[in-house]
Amino acid sequence: MVKYRHSCYYRSKIGRQWLPSKLECEAMGAHLLVVTDSEENDFIYNVLFRDEPNFQIFIGGFRLMEESTYQWITGEPWTFANWNPLEPSLAVWDTGESEECVCITGQWNWTDIPCNQTRMFVCEF
Repeated sequence: MVKYRHSCYYRSKIGRQWLPSKLECEAMGAHLLVVTDSEENDFIYNVLFRDEPNFQIFIGGFRLMEESTYQWITGEPWTFANWNPLEPSLAVWDTGESEECVCITGQWNWTDIPCNQTRMFVCEF
């Protein structure tokens, strides 16, 4: 666990789908990571994942299927994002899966992916 500002961050050791990740964080009294500004985003890359340049993690951003806007699981305003230039794509895969969950990648950007994909995750306390 690592402290930054007024929060502590727990990095998962195994990957899960988005909903089980969310539930695991909640069982610990936390929530999936909510990134509110560029400094926090830089902290994620430079401190939590400096030793793992190809990481991919779920964060607490999601899109309701019938909407095109993203929101945070905490209800905080969506005032910051670090999307890859081609994201969010809101794509539907050949399998019929919609990209509704937000993932941070080791390329210093965010992408939307299907929620049933398996990724590591970060809980924020």
